[in-house]
Amino acid sequence: MDLPEIRLYVAQYLDNAQLAKAATVCKAWNTSFTPKLYRKVKWSTGRLTPQSEKMQTAFQGKADFVRDMSLTYKRKPKGAASLETFTHLENIDIFFDIYDEAFWESLRRFLRQNQRIVTVKMTFGQEGDTPTQILRTLGACCPKLKSFQVWSGSLDQKDIELFFSATCNRLERFSMGGTYLDTGFFPRKREATDWQLPKQLPKLEHLYLESSLPTLQQIALVERCPRLKEFHWYLSEELLTDKRNAFPVFQFSKILATKCPLVEGLSLERCLLSDQGCASIVESCQRGISKVSFYQTKFGPLALKPLLERHSNSLTLLNLVDCLAVTSAMTQQILVSCPNLETFHSTILNAQDILGVGEGDGEDLEQIQPQNWACTNIRVLTVFITGFMSKPFHWRSLVFQQLARLERLEELDITPQDGIMQLIPRKSISNLRVNDCLDLRLESGLDKLSNLKRLRKLTLHNLNQAMQEKDILWMVKAWPMLKAVYGDLHHSFHVMTTLEKILNNRNIKTREEMTWFDNIFEPLQMVE
Repeated sequence: MDLPEIRLYVAQYLDNAQLAKAATVCKAWNTSFTPKLYRKVKWSTGRLTPQSEKMQTAFQGKADFVRDMSLTYKRKPKGAASLETFTHLENIDIFFDIYDEAFWESLRRFLRQNQRIVTVKMTFGQEGDTPTQILRTLGACCPKLKSFQVWSGSLDQKDIELFFSATCNRLERFSMGGTYLDTGFFPRKREATDWQLPKQLPKLEHLYLESSLPTLQQIALVERCPRLKEFHWYLSEELLTDKRNAFPVFQFSKILATKCPLVEGLSLERCLLSDQGCASIVESCQRGISKVSFYQTKFGPLALKPLLERHSNSLTLLNLVDCLAVTSAMTQQILVSCPNLETFHSTILNAQDILGVGEGDGEDLEQIQPQNWACTNIRVLTVFITGFMSKPFHWRSLVFQQLARLERLEELDITPQDGIMQLIPRKSISNLRVNDCLDLRLESGLDKLSNLKRLRKLTLHNLNQAMQEKDILWMVKAWPMLKAVYGDLHHSFHVMTTLEKILNNRNIKTREEMTWFDNIFEPLQMVE
């Protein structure tokens, strides 16, 4: 049976090569598969290779099918006129590092001719002039716009106020990262009352703020979002050192409790929050939180108590990296209390806590009764597993058995984070790396992890492992989904190079390829 509905369903699972072949079968198939083949395009106004130029020419002839465009302005857009053929775009991702009025005018014209736009992402390659009236154009000429992101640039305050005024009844996502507002000669002296915003942004559900805008002005934006579900707040370095912009714990907690009752994803990173401040914010959340990040705060036992009492069953993501008040016992408590946890980034986990061995308890095998972890659906785990120094050798095997319960695990990172390493005396670090970390060798019990069939990435930086070829070959065979192993496989550079070559020959990466934007702006992908 050959129905258009079936062809359209199948098309979403085909790559470009398969779509191209399918489009040549017959006229009916061409009608179904060609729009999918040309839906996404990467476009550049810079110097092109002959192959890229040929591809852009092909897409220009099929411009009516293009819906998603990744647009790069690398120099003055000589070929900007060629963009006039694209008039049905829905999603645009623009990167540019040129700034002049001719460019802004061409970009405004390009946006005006695409009134079906739903999503816009703008990234500045370097600090430049404020994008003249771009936000006004989006607000006035794109009636379907629902999502706007801007990274690393300057914005005119009047422009952004008019943008919110025009889009307040339809905007669902707003992200502002690494930006500052051009507010005149003394932008830092402007008060929150000068921030002219609509009374409400009734449809805004996802908000990401990383800006040098004064804290109270950012708060003024948050309290106008009654349907807010996910909020990521990353305070800029400038605000962190300005006492006038101290984190308003009481005011923010009150907003969460009274004006934003639907929040279920909360990321407050580098906010100089105390343990009590974190606790107050957690207690103010009205419904079960699913995503939480308190990265580089003083989150501790006071905040953990309400988090587990009120949100343990709803938590799916928790990030406590570089929260130095988080102890191994707290990490263990989270693992045994949160059954739906899928992503967990913590600081440290001691073998003694994993195995349930208290002070004065026996260390023999028959006396150890570890408490089973509740989060058996976890997919991503980041924690420094330690505490093996001067302990019985069989402890390593028992810890591997506990890890083996996480059968859905896809990413495991046992790297000691920077904050933890700073707390350890320099003379003790080398001994810690060699003797106190989880030893990933078959003779230590690595084979207990044979059921982690979904494991895709293993990370072990700053650990002096002593793996051998047999250990690496076992990993490759036992973990069929493995795509990357990052870190120090052996304390000898020569041996490590040999082991990496074994992995590379099997298309398994050993060198990380993290982009600047992935690392800085969207570490948890709270707002996509």
